[in-house]
Amino acid sequence: MDYQEVLLQILAVLTHFLRVIYWYLEALFRQFVPPPMKTIDGETVVVTGAAGGIGKEICRHLVRSTSNIKLVLWDLNLSDLEKLAEELKKNGKGAKVFPFAVDISTRDNIEAACKLVKDTVGPVSIIFNNAGIAPTGNFLNLTNEQIEKTIDINLMSHFWLIRELLPDMVTKNHGRIVNICSMGGLKAAPLSFPYFASKFAVHGYTESLKLELEMFNLNGIKVSTVYPYFVQTGLIKTLTPDKEKMRKMPAPFQKFLEPAEVGRKIVDGMRREYEHIYLPASIPILIFIDSLVPMKLRKMFQSHHSTSFIYKDNEEQKLFTVPFLVTSPVKNGKVDKKEE
Repeated sequence: MDYQEVLLQILAVLTHFLRVIYWYLEALFRQFVPPPMKTIDGETVVVTGAAGGIGKEICRHLVRSTSNIKLVLWDLNLSDLEKLAEELKKNGKGAKVFPFAVDISTRDNIEAACKLVKDTVGPVSIIFNNAGIAPTGNFLNLTNEQIEKTIDINLMSHFWLIRELLPDMVTKNHGRIVNICSMGGLKAAPLSFPYFASKFAVHGYTESLKLELEMFNLNGIKVSTVYPYFVQTGLIKTLTPDKEKMRKMPAPFQKFLEPAEVGRKIVDGMRREYEHIYLPASIPILIFIDSLVPMKLRKMFQSHHSTSFIYKDNEEQKLFTVPFLVTSPVKNGKVDKKEE
């Protein structure tokens, strides 16, 4: 090996070393100075589970972000969606809003709804996979339908929706996918077996999707995963916090999060192109600390947290059952072409 080859190898090592140092410095800088928010002007957005909770707040913040947006609302209840659509048109900046009643628990429904959206609204460039359910109770007491629907809605709906809408993003190398996971996708708890299984899977497939897009040089398609703690929505209506035990928990986890603040931070995080959005922001620190403690101590903390909630086991546990349902934005019995 001559001296030129040695110099080239040394130069290559130094280049990699400097690149790693730059990445560390950049990450440290971004801890104090967030990246600027990108515009969403001209985008067409689908939000699942839009009629309530986090989904409704995401929609509210989206229409406040720009006047030039097409917002597609998906949920089961068309009446609630139409009320939300009127609110968004009234209080937003002029965004075009399209309510679609869709049961996302089956692939056929999602495929039909996606076709209808593309035919009446156009190609979708931003997806918020937000819809979810969380039946609680002893695993052996949950019904087969509860288990299957939890996986179908919380996980499989993501697969079918992305398979239908991602090709248009790939064609333009442009788009954003935001998957609402959960802190429960990083740490499990008892009495909601299918829910935690689905959220761990959402975390896993999203990390794989990011790597696959990067492998094919599709860097114009940004993917974000959201990890919220308990949010004060109908999803957790079967939980009642034990206030005495909650006061003994770390400060950020002593109360449920407010949907409005969560929705705002999700939209802002998407616009800043964050890969991970933790709510509260201290979740990664606690997960890191948790990984350092002995397993028995970890289980003791987990047990204390899990018993900080009282689970109701009553009629509220029943899941919805609806027939196949896909409808388009309707006005006087016809698709409203003026919204296109």
